[in-house]
Amino acid sequence: MLALHLVRHFRPLAGLVLALLLAGCNQAQEPPAVAAPPKQEVSAPVQQVPPADTVFLNGYVYTADAERTVAQAIAVRRDRIVFVGSNSDARAFVGDQTQIIGLDGKMVLPGLHDTHVHVLGLVQPNACDLNSEPLPLEQLSAQVKACLGQFPLTDGWLMVNQWNFAAGNQASAVLPTLRAALDAASNKVPILLRGNDGHHAAVNSAALKRATDAQGKRVGLSAATLESHFGAYREYVGVGSDGTPNGALSEGARLLVNPPDLWGFAQLDPAQMPLLSRVLAWSGITSVQDAATPPDVLPLFEALAAQNEMNFRLAATLYPDFSAYRDANSGAVRIPLVLAGLRKIRDQYKDHRLIKAGAAKIFIDGVLEGDPYANPPTLPNAAVLRPYRQPLFKATATEPGIEITGYVELEEEPCRTVQARAARYASAVQVKKFRAEHGFHPRQCEISYGRLEHDETFIRNYMHALAEDGFAIHAHAIGDRAVRVAVANFAELRREFGGRTAPFTIAHAQLIHPNDRRRIGALGLYVAFTFSWMSPNPGYDLLVTPFISRVKDMDDLYDPGSYMMRNAYPVQGVLKAGGIVVAGSDAPVDTRDPRPFYHMALAVSRANEAGQVFNAAERISIHDAIAAYTRNAAAAMQQANLTGTLAVGRKADLIVLNQNIVELAERGEFARLAATQVLTTIFNGKTVFQSN
Repeated sequence: MLALHLVRHFRPLAGLVLALLLAGCNQAQEPPAVAAPPKQEVSAPVQQVPPADTVFLNGYVYTADAERTVAQAIAVRRDRIVFVGSNSDARAFVGDQTQIIGLDGKMVLPGLHDTHVHVLGLVQPNACDLNSEPLPLEQLSAQVKACLGQFPLTDGWLMVNQWNFAAGNQASAVLPTLRAALDAASNKVPILLRGNDGHHAAVNSAALKRATDAQGKRVGLSAATLESHFGAYREYVGVGSDGTPNGALSEGARLLVNPPDLWGFAQLDPAQMPLLSRVLAWSGITSVQDAATPPDVLPLFEALAAQNEMNFRLAATLYPDFSAYRDANSGAVRIPLVLAGLRKIRDQYKDHRLIKAGAAKIFIDGVLEGDPYANPPTLPNAAVLRPYRQPLFKATATEPGIEITGYVELEEEPCRTVQARAARYASAVQVKKFRAEHGFHPRQCEISYGRLEHDETFIRNYMHALAEDGFAIHAHAIGDRAVRVAVANFAELRREFGGRTAPFTIAHAQLIHPNDRRRIGALGLYVAFTFSWMSPNPGYDLLVTPFISRVKDMDDLYDPGSYMMRNAYPVQGVLKAGGIVVAGSDAPVDTRDPRPFYHMALAVSRANEAGQVFNAAERISIHDAIAAYTRNAAAAMQQANLTGTLAVGRKADLIVLNQNIVELAERGEFARLAATQVLTTIFNGKTVFQSN
């Protein structure tokens, strides 16, 4: 154990050991103040109490309560905390078999909570995996080709995990598109790259040929069928200048080619499940909310718990396959049947010691990334309040491979004519003529507000049914219009059910209008932010910002006065309005590592390595970042009576760190904060991780 002095002792030595530790404590200063000043835990007078199993002394015990109390000592008996207070008063809990651990001033926190994570994605399965590396198409093609002889196919498909859709993918003269790159890997085996965000994919020609129409007839996905059979999916399919699919698919368009498994959970061997416990333990995470739990994966966790290898609490956010509940005639989802299925699963785990299934997920919209590399550029599909802008790009030889050259003026000619007579500009001949005359595709005259994932009636009815049945609701909402729809429905549910509802959470909230921040606060909603996304990343931001706010060039990408910059991830604004901020890594998006301290560092700095800051007004304090991972998250997960703070009676879920993250944040040492290491993780009173 790094820098921790652990002493096992018998009664004759107990007094001496404790006296020596207390003497050291008396010579040292009390833990430094973290508030003005922090409230010091008041201990009860020394009295005869049952001895603790373990007593931690001389620490910086950050309890994470609302007052930000800092104590020196903490005592644990079996799976509960029995004392939090001063070194001197801890002596009442030392018995013959008590283990005393001197912390030497090390920081202690409650076990952390990740409220939006795809737990099974934390472990790499035995499958082709690109590990989110930003690969040029030449290199990507070679790696995928190598996988063909190394990994078994899934129903005849090569399914590739963790493709970084937002970085890399630079074309070459030989491989100008994703489709070409994957065709070079194989033109016979259908290949699908799973985007590391769960919303994007890339496929080869063999996969595109497998697209079927509404009757199940294989017609293929081509320029012709995209205009006929699959017109409703046109905005989700990347194309080249001739209208031919370039291999990029997103959202529901991925299902058109009938892949065997979009998520990849089936590839995780049950024998790998103990690795989940290890990853979470060394990260200091003792409670997780799985962000979209297919009901059929819960037995994997149940088996892990039965083997006594589940060292975390799991709150499953159930996400059923709605297609299994559609009426054969109308195609409508039969919500009562969905609820009956969810209720059965909830009841199955209601008495489980580590697993609960009292929450459900709904997607309000999709994602906010467009594709400037497509021709014409593919617009984002998240639901927004103002129509997407139509930026013009050109390829460059330098990173990130494109630059902004201007915008299509949607309210001026020739767009007004195109909007009035769209059918005139549908054929390849007409498109070519229009391009030659105006320099852009006529489709870029379209006005789009993105899409809701479901029609508003279904969203309302499903959320109402969930709330009425007592389920917590976890709503994915990215665009500002989607956030508004979520908030409006939550407001209606509060009016009808009052405070009798389970927690309501909005996940991601990449863009929030100021009016909706106020409503979030008034309703006391939880907002699950992924803090690591809140720093300048020019390559990624080119996929988003130019479609929301007018951008002249790269230097203008972070204009503090733009709508995007003022309203993207407004964490401080939500807090000031009274909303409750919780933290979710969304792993394995970006990386399989949930890296909580990296996220905290970005929450308080919102800066990249070059020192650029993404809307400094929305930075939060380290105390608010810790609360998002502890006290607030426990409440959102409906276990505030068990975890989230270090207090008498709470579960003994706690971690010891190698450095004081409060002091680092207050000194502005954000890089060091991000590199914080967990020395010890204790779950249910047992040490489940200890640094070598």
